[in-house]
Amino acid sequence: MRKLKDTTRIKLQTEKFTAHLLKDFYNEFQLNTQYSKEIIHGLLNAFLGKLLQIKEDTLVNSVQPQPIYEKFLSLLVKECPRLHKVNEFADLLFITPQNLNIICKKHTGKSASELITNQLILEAKRYILHTDNTISEIAEILSFTDASNFVKFFKKHENLTPILFRDKYFQYTT
Repeated sequence: MRKLKDTTRIKLQTEKFTAHLLKDFYNEFQLNTQYSKEIIHGLLNAFLGKLLQIKEDTLVNSVQPQPIYEKFLSLLVKECPRLHKVNEFADLLFITPQNLNIICKKHTGKSASELITNQLILEAKRYILHTDNTISEIAEILSFTDASNFVKFFKKHENLTPILFRDKYFQYTT
């Protein structure tokens, strides 16, 4: 079976995307019958198969060069933990930071800086919720100079410290 490993984003068109699979996931999860786990596993296989099909259709239809915005999104996913500044991304794209901001605003209404911040926050949340790493370790993984800078950054954007964010979703029993 082909893999999605090299694909970080797939643009879904409503008419091609099978929203009924998502509804089936939810309904089966709510039913929670004896065979729900197996049914959900089968639905997940169908869902991933559909994503592969959409990816193939996208590759076949994309003979034109990748636009700067798409290249930026790809770099954002690959380089964001290491890079934090608009000029760093602009340099990799061989454009000015001002042009990168114009392109981002045109596509999303947000500046390149806002998109970078959103990606950093997303990565931070992933590490906070899905690993046992300490806040200092997460700060290092996300290329912050020290944990206090990371905590200030996170609190500024989420109105919670990373520890409180983690505690909000997990209740530890001792």
